[in-house]
Amino acid sequence: MNIEKIINLIQGKIFSNNDNWMFTLAIDGPSASGKSTLARLTSKSIKKSSIVHVDDFYKTSTQRKNQITNNNLHGMAFDLERLKQQALNPIALKKSANYQTYNWTVDRLTDIRIIQPVGLIIVEGIYSLRQDLQNYYDFKIRLEVPKKPCEERVLERDRVGIGNYHNWKNDYRPAEEQYVKLQNPGNSADLVLTTFG
Repeated sequence: MNIEKIINLIQGKIFSNNDNWMFTLAIDGPSASGKSTLARLTSKSIKKSSIVHVDDFYKTSTQRKNQITNNNLHGMAFDLERLKQQALNPIALKKSANYQTYNWTVDRLTDIRIIQPVGLIIVEGIYSLRQDLQNYYDFKIRLEVPKKPCEERVLERDRVGIGNYHNWKNDYRPAEEQYVKLQNPGNSADLVLTTFG
């Protein structure tokens, strides 16, 4: 399915003549599967839209200490409770969400993001379709991109200095595979894509 068809499908789900409408969309998938790209392109096509990145809720190295191993419980590197309390719960109550974002360069929470509860709100990131988060969304998309294309994208990011292949291979990907095995996010998605573009 190409990006135009995906956006048309989403627009068809959220069409509203009400200025105060709100529609919450989740985009889940493995690292480097195209979640952020799909979220950005979808957001650009909708007049009122905001994106909540699950990556903004990554834990600091102090918080993650001794958590990431090959036996990692999926999502432990992310503060998903903070995602719920500071973003998803307020949005569900039609209140503004205010939260600090994780800064990958300095390994701490820095900028404050404010998400108004109007328009299309996209929650984009791995673990966004965990069973305990699914009731927050009006529509759920799961990208099920094979490992090889994701690995190639991570390697390309590594080459330009914005990736970390070692961590992806040894920590992130095994945790993501565990997430799929235990939570089966594709099973609860309204739309599953193996690729787009």
